[in-house]
Amino acid sequence: MEEVRNEYENVWSSHLIILFSHTFFSLILMAEILFMGWEQWVLPLIILQLALCWSLHLMQTFTPLRRLRFYVTLEVVIFFFYGVHATSFFDLSVVMVVLLMIYTMTGEMEIVYSGTVTYYLTLVYCLFFVPEDRFILDILYVTRLLLHIAVVAIATIVGRMMITRQRTTTQGFLDQINVLQERNERTEDFLTNVSHELRTPINAVTGISAVLLKSEPDVRRRNDLRAIQEAGRRLFDQIGDILDHTEISTGRLKISEDNYMISSVVNDLRAEIRTTYAKGSVAILFDISPELPSVLCGDGRKIRKILRHLIENAVKFTKEGAAYIQLSGIPKPYGINLVIKVSDTGIGIEEEEIVRLTERFYQSDSGRARNTGGLGLGLSVVQGLVNAMAGFLQIKSKKGQGTTVLVSLPQKVVDGSPCMALSTREERSVVFYDRPDTYPITRVWDFFNALVAHLAGSLHIAVQRATEQKEIDALTGRSTVTHLFLGWEEYEQDAAYFEQLTERLTVVVAAEEGLSLPPGSRVRLIRMPLNSFDIVAALEDDGQIEGAERTADRQMVCPGVKVLVVDDEIMNLVVAKGIFKDYQLTVETAGSGAEAIGLCEDHTYDLIFMDHMMPE
Repeated sequence: MEEVRNEYENVWSSHLIILFSHTFFSLILMAEILFMGWEQWVLPLIILQLALCWSLHLMQTFTPLRRLRFYVTLEVVIFFFYGVHATSFFDLSVVMVVLLMIYTMTGEMEIVYSGTVTYYLTLVYCLFFVPEDRFILDILYVTRLLLHIAVVAIATIVGRMMITRQRTTTQGFLDQINVLQERNERTEDFLTNVSHELRTPINAVTGISAVLLKSEPDVRRRNDLRAIQEAGRRLFDQIGDILDHTEISTGRLKISEDNYMISSVVNDLRAEIRTTYAKGSVAILFDISPELPSVLCGDGRKIRKILRHLIENAVKFTKEGAAYIQLSGIPKPYGINLVIKVSDTGIGIEEEEIVRLTERFYQSDSGRARNTGGLGLGLSVVQGLVNAMAGFLQIKSKKGQGTTVLVSLPQKVVDGSPCMALSTREERSVVFYDRPDTYPITRVWDFFNALVAHLAGSLHIAVQRATEQKEIDALTGRSTVTHLFLGWEEYEQDAAYFEQLTERLTVVVAAEEGLSLPPGSRVRLIRMPLNSFDIVAALEDDGQIEGAERTADRQMVCPGVKVLVVDDEIMNLVVAKGIFKDYQLTVETAGSGAEAIGLCEDHTYDLIFMDHMMPE
């Protein structure tokens, strides 16, 4: 693409130089016609041909080479008319040498030769058809004539040498570019194949560690298994980044068109980042517009990847504060523009670095002592994915004042019903209790306020804010409050007080992973990162379920359901059996497509899990 753009710029510049020189010579000729009393009828023709040349250039009519030949043809005609006048005879060589220098820039030998031939034809015409009394035939005249002929001949030879050398050099560069492109393609293919091959064992590591975690009672071993699982997930993500980057670079990226739910994308993403950022100093808030359609059509997996990269970048360059993720939609005739806006309170980016952040392998903090990890592919991959999905990306930032990244992606709408809704809106009266002193950065307070305000406006529920316990007493005393939301720090300040409130309203506490309520607590616990879906789910709670039951892990079971798992990797079959065992499924496995077909001929299965490109 870069070579094509450079070639286009070269053609455009050479055309402009030809046109400007042609215009200049035409104007000089028009002046001489007026002052020297030459043929006046030529003036309109000169003006007409100039207008025609510039019109063809501006409208880009015909191919570039055809336009160039047309300009040169008219220019040599002008030159011939100029040269057939005796007063211009000894100026011909000077004018033609200048023209030959300009024609050499086009890289077309035939254009250079056309100028040379026109010069000699003009010379011959002057010698044989211009009246002899205008010339003094002496030794000086002959030697000057021979000198001018030689000068034009030498200029032609030099022009040909320059064009030949330019073509040789250009061809050498093109050959080198082709070699480098071939090497790059081989490298990209190698990385793609390696990435695919590494994903299988990494999947096995993370899968087996997940299975072992469910049955390991020892706390120390559980922590070790979580560390292994987290390292495996991080490596898996980086391998995925390499694979995405190579596919983007080689133009092999495929964008799928599948139905997906925005709620599933957000929940899957929260599950991915919950362990990584569970105890960090950066709060992550998901503000999802309830008006977003329930089911969209597009590439949900790549949208999740875009979100993950943007969140990771926001957290990576934020020492304390928050990363605020907003998802909303703008209705369009084709569906909606899914708008993703990620803001942070981080260190910000210099203006000149914003463009480079989307380049390959670039990190703002890229020295040996850089403070952040990763391959530096995050925003490069995001830019490639957004472009492939016909969207756009915008970055706004100021050093020391955080960064905001805005992404807009066109998506089709499958189910236009809201992704969040309450069964009976009028019955809810909500109080959000949070103390401003818990936020060292005031912008985080603004993020929480914005999330609450968006939910209240979209769901049409009464929402009030409290910053002290006496305000809670006042609000609950003069109105019917159904739900109280607060953070873990506020809860710990006076747990008994909030436990007492559960007798007449639903109390919901947002807490990080690893924090748990005391036995017998009736407080509802929702896990960070905080998001709109959990808040709406808590608003549907009637407050009658014990806290221990509400916070316990609940899992779907499918007793009696018979499944077949097909995979040519033995470790994948081991992981699958370990995972499905917890769902009380009856599991059988097959190592190839042919074996699976044989089993299906003899048995009946309710579900078959297999790779869509399974051999045989």
